[in-house]
Amino acid sequence: MPADAPGLLELALRTTIETFAHHNDPINFQKYLDETHRLDVFLKEIADENARYLLGDRDGKPAAYARLRWGRAPDCIDDPAAMEIEKFYVDKPFHGQGVAAAMMQQCLDFARERNHRTIFLGVWEHNYRAIAFYTKKWGFERCGEHVFMVGDDPTIDWWMKLAASRPSRP
Repeated sequence: MPADAPGLLELALRTTIETFAHHNDPINFQKYLDETHRLDVFLKEIADENARYLLGDRDGKPAAYARLRWGRAPDCIDDPAAMEIEKFYVDKPFHGQGVAAAMMQQCLDFARERNHRTIFLGVWEHNYRAIAFYTKKWGFERCGEHVFMVGDDPTIDWWMKLAASRPSRP
């Protein structure tokens, strides 16, 4: 996977900018990107033994990615074996083509294979498209919230959880 790091970083930058740039103060958003979307950061994340990146493609082109992490969870998750979907992005040209559903299925399959009983994620409270995807299509339920910093700007993310044993959806 380290060989894929530059391509992953490019996909991550593009999808993060597409999703959030127009909702944030440009200075704070750039500060956030400068802190989190660098090759050294991605290489460190790839090397983390308590995390895994999953990639999704469509016709051989990178279309989506997710970063899964385990070993720590917020207070509202009462399962020490929980797994977080820390990042979940689909490149805009692939929206509405089933790529997100396939990526989520990969995440659930990975969780089940590793015996994680609970899956959780954080989602920005105003990301209505993502919230609808997680709740209506997959059955995630809100269980708390936390502050997510975008540069110096505090935003609110909702914690959402799902029992990994639930049947798959779409």
